[in-house]
Amino acid sequence: MKIMTQRTNTTYQKIIETGIEIFNDKGFSHTAMRDISEKMNVSIGNVSYHFKSKEDLILAILERIKSDIQEHTQKIKNLPSLENLYKYWLPWLSLYAKYRFVVIDQVEILRQYPKLNTEISHSVEKQIDFLQYILRYLITTEIIERPKNEIITKKLAENIWLYLNFWMSQSYIRNRSLSIKSFIQESRISLSIMLYPYLTQKGKETQKKLRPLLNTAQITLEDWA
Repeated sequence: MKIMTQRTNTTYQKIIETGIEIFNDKGFSHTAMRDISEKMNVSIGNVSYHFKSKEDLILAILERIKSDIQEHTQKIKNLPSLENLYKYWLPWLSLYAKYRFVVIDQVEILRQYPKLNTEISHSVEKQIDFLQYILRYLITTEIIERPKNEIITKKLAENIWLYLNFWMSQSYIRNRSLSIKSFIQESRISLSIMLYPYLTQKGKETQKKLRPLLNTAQITLEDWA
């Protein structure tokens, strides 16, 4: 009962939101719990009452990520057409932007808190399983060719996940502008390119009709918030 009360507590939720904001700005390793208390203009004791350590805070954030992923992926699962995959791809991509510190700093997070490995790896496998589910549906509806070996479907799902998960990291490495808008635009187009070699004639005709959706020039925060 105490945990449920705590999770609906305004201060508890504000600490999580402030933590996400500062982790995104400064990086996970360069952020201390005191930074969060100072940003909120509250005592460190107030923050520590809700979260004894950064590990406790990151666990709470991972729970929020899990909930958000389930919400967004369910929209695609309800009707997993190629059009809806591209359409709802945008709000799903928003999660990578919203929690970008996890994507960029995940190796460092696991080094500091190896106990989180199970939680993070489970989340990754759930995302890959979701992508496989979508690909299998597209195969069933003859949008994608049926592969000779099921492992091809799994590897394609893994490659899509890899692209999403490491796009921001490679942007830093290549000294490219880390624009959320460009991330969303490029990801939609890259997804269509990754799928193209596997499309049936029906799939190619469907994707051609969706070209305006893929070439959306103006994307605002309201579109993916």
